[in-house]
Amino acid sequence: LWLGEEEILRLDGEEAFLFAARARGERLAGREWEWDDDGLVNDAVERFGEGRGSELLDGETNPAIRAYRDGWQKQNKAKGGQEPHISHRERMRAITVAEILSAAESGGPRWGFFQGWGKYAEEPDLTTVFQHLSAAREPTFIANLLRVFAIRPVPRFVARLIELCRHLDPEVRRRAMIALEQIEHPLVREFALSRLEEGVRDVSVVGLFTKNFQRGDEQRILEAVEFPDDDCGLHWLLMDVIKVLENNPDADCTQLGIVAYASTPCENCRFVAARLLHHRHIAPGWLLEECRDDSSEESRELVAEITRSSQSDSE
Repeated sequence: LWLGEEEILRLDGEEAFLFAARARGERLAGREWEWDDDGLVNDAVERFGEGRGSELLDGETNPAIRAYRDGWQKQNKAKGGQEPHISHRERMRAITVAEILSAAESGGPRWGFFQGWGKYAEEPDLTTVFQHLSAAREPTFIANLLRVFAIRPVPRFVARLIELCRHLDPEVRRRAMIALEQIEHPLVREFALSRLEEGVRDVSVVGLFTKNFQRGDEQRILEAVEFPDDDCGLHWLLMDVIKVLENNPDADCTQLGIVAYASTPCENCRFVAARLLHHRHIAPGWLLEECRDDSSEESRELVAEITRSSQSDSE
């Protein structure tokens, strides 16, 4: 439930806070108060100030919101008073590696729980998780342990990570590919090239080149890529294409970068592609002209900034 809460609080403020509180309160009818339920109030304190979250909850008559308020107050009373605000980092670091292993084995919290913990975990704890991953056989357990390494590389590369990319379980395969993206290693590059020869219709293969790129790979990707039929799949695929180009200054963006700009259904990705092409000094004039009327404010501002800079130089 916490996924997206911080973002909607930033967008819609107090209204979003009450919306999220109602959503959590509805779930509390069938479960106990959990560690991350406190996070919503903590985020409200950070955004609205001390006491405002309590005022908003106290002023509501909606049964679900009142259920959330009662759960929060009961939790505070059990802890001896008002809980001090703690950051997401602190919440993650308060979770023990034993709790992570237990949750992974039971199929517990969603992926953000494992990813967030992995981002801030101490190296010895990551090593412990990695050791269990090396011996794990049950698909759900494997997939959850792999989630820990979604944005943090494994302590050391082992060939089993590539084997897991061929696992019978699709979620294990997907999570193993994401974990491989964080690793720079000759065997990862060799695997990526072999998968590229089979054709590319999803994000996973392209992402492996982010840290294993060599000159000429941009042409290989361009020739192998096959656009998915759905906009969502196309978005994620081209977002990884842009990420590979952005993270490798030696990459030739002349063709692949323009294809990504012209084909993505996402205005944010169009902006990133346009900015990348401009910074590499290869953005064609028609592309910048098109950005003047883009739905993305950032794209329009990019062209305005380029125009102001050109006028300043001419003066």
